[in-house]
Amino acid sequence: MTGSWKTAVRRSACLCLCLLLLAACATVQKSAPSRVDIAPGVVLLLPDAPPFDARATAVQLVEVRYADRSATLQAFVESDATHTTVVMTIPSGPRILSVDWTPGHFTTRLEPQAPAGLTGEHMLADMMLIYAPLPLVAAALDGAQVIEDADGHRRIVKDGATLITVMRPPEGAGGNLWNGPAELENLAYGYRLSIDSQSAVP
Repeated sequence: MTGSWKTAVRRSACLCLCLLLLAACATVQKSAPSRVDIAPGVVLLLPDAPPFDARATAVQLVEVRYADRSATLQAFVESDATHTTVVMTIPSGPRILSVDWTPGHFTTRLEPQAPAGLTGEHMLADMMLIYAPLPLVAAALDGAQVIEDADGHRRIVKDGATLITVMRPPEGAGGNLWNGPAELENLAYGYRLSIDSQSAVP
């Protein structure tokens, strides 16, 4: 075996070992839908089955702002009546989080390069606040109430104080909520999501 061949074999072995170590570092969790803390004293109960339909199949560019920090992520959402999958990546880069939600449970895979504090449960809770039908959001809230204005924007309110604001595309006249910009600002926890969404379904 020549020296160059030995070097190539060693490099290939090292690469395989690194890939195996990265895969081993990924965190995979399987659980039943649970209660998600969305503000102090306020929880959102993720329903047994995903509250979206086939129109939720979309590609989204998500800007996350927290204090003086910001990051841009890309989300790929695929959905039908009983199944929703969300894959979050760095734009034109690696996957950092994926969630598979089916009736009775969801599976979350968190990659080693995922930002600290990012969880599948909180991502799904924010999606629900923006895109789920109002009756489902109202039924899922414990400790606060949701108010929807005439323009479709929403507020999560507790004891007269607004904790979360949601700006959404209009859905009247057959409009698709998954087309266009949306924004969620969590005043209680100090972060903002600005979303540019393009639906793959007319």
